[in-house]
Amino acid sequence: MMADFDILDATKKGYKEYWDNKDLYLRRSILVLFVHWACFYIGSFAIKLKDMSTLQENEIPYEIIAGPHLYVALILFIVGLLLFSKLYIFQARHILTGEVDPIFVFSKKDPEQKGEKDKDDKGTFLSDPVKRAYVIGIVLIVGLYMLRQLLGEVSGFISLSLKGFGQGVMLAFALIYGALMIWMLRLGVAHIPAAINYPLKEFMLNVKGFRFSVFLLGLIITTLLPLCFALLISVSILAQIAFLFGDAVATIVLTGFLSFSYVVAFSILNGASVFAVDEVMREAGENGDS
Repeated sequence: MMADFDILDATKKGYKEYWDNKDLYLRRSILVLFVHWACFYIGSFAIKLKDMSTLQENEIPYEIIAGPHLYVALILFIVGLLLFSKLYIFQARHILTGEVDPIFVFSKKDPEQKGEKDKDDKGTFLSDPVKRAYVIGIVLIVGLYMLRQLLGEVSGFISLSLKGFGQGVMLAFALIYGALMIWMLRLGVAHIPAAINYPLKEFMLNVKGFRFSVFLLGLIITTLLPLCFALLISVSILAQIAFLFGDAVATIVLTGFLSFSYVVAFSILNGASVFAVDEVMREAGENGDS
């Protein structure tokens, strides 16, 4: 089976879905937005710009200062990642099932069981398919993020080790690492079938090969590229206005705008990915490949 999908159609549906349900998604994003804004704002105090006149070739123009600001920002980033993961699952379930899960989904109780004492509480938490979907989905998203960070560190170490073997070897390693990162894009949408308790093994079999990941890369480009252009233009205009009121005001405004743009952009991408994965799973079901 060819695990492909209509990239432009999925992109269009992702934008339309977010626009049609913007009130719902923005309400559910309030806490995510606040945590990311706090992370960006506090983290900005841990970044020190270098003197551009003394900057060496290939030297990064800033340095990160270890201290309270950095540590608090890291904690907020982890909290934001967990909250954003939960939002991803909520959005996937809303698109695929039409359900609007409660905000406090993990405290949701079956109305028939309210006021009743369970004789045996063993396994009751993950026996709920909704709670199980959220737990597995969040674990997949956070686990993939940690795996990417680990691979990034390992690849950096290997690149340094290969410097003495010439440019050809380093180029070959870069191509292999790039191909691995593209192949791993499928893992970035594994939370979507998990959101409706679709067997992950079957999903991975349906998207085997390299083609699906290449299509996902195309989806990322078509979805985020227009938003990146809009963001660059908006930030340049907003920065000129914000700095008229001083650095403190500009930092608050710009970090707030960046956090809003980040959450909205990746929510749209997640929605587009849901439609893409849904198309692939439906096609697999129709062809009897699941």
